Amino acid sequence: MEVVFIESKSNVSLINVLRKIKTKDKLGLITTIQHSYNLEDAKKLFPNSVIGGQVLGCDVSAALKIKDQVDLFLFIGSGEFHPLGVALKTDKEVIIADPLTGKVSKITKEDIATYRVKLRGKYVKFLKAEKVGILVSVKPGQYNLETALHLQNKLEKRSYILVANNFSETELENYPDIETFINTACPRIEFHNVINLEDVEEMIKRFS
Repeated sequence: MEVVFIESKSNVSLINVLRKIKTKDKLGLITTIQHSYNLEDAKKLFPNSVIGGQVLGCDVSAALKIKDQVDLFLFIGSGEFHPLGVALKTDKEVIIADPLTGKVSKITKEDIATYRVKLRGKYVKFLKAEKVGILVSVKPGQYNLETALHLQNKLEKRSYILVANNFSETELENYPDIETFINTACPRIEFHNVINLEDVEEMIKRFS
């Protein structure tokens, strides 16, 4: 099946929400594709800033490449899906400027620490689990069946590979014998009994 990607630009003004941000810190400017063409205008309001570019929930390389040049990040867009990924990968705070609602919020160091405590709890549950499910998405760019098979061969647990286009917590409840699930797709899936593969790898590095 052929997939066509069409760039969509937002015509919402960024000026009003960006003027609410008062900081002398050096900002790393990041956003989603809808607002990426406006980053040069945003830099004019924050002359000391550095443009990172477009980020995705599963790809924050635009932020990583400038993380050592900035004090914190300014994400222009809606929700915490993308900025949370940036905060966890860079260990820096992220200001969120939502041009649709006009609201400014922030992912703080405390938020990052709280998330990591939650993550460690998931990791402990994974270590104790006897039966594990491995989630594989068939979405383009997220299909990692080979990775899942390799992981299954390494695990010293009973494991089952579940393949689908979309996953939901309700659907996963149909497998009550499986104590925890490992997600090999988008790393920003946040279900209570699902731990992302990259998070498992990070926990192994932290506590091994």
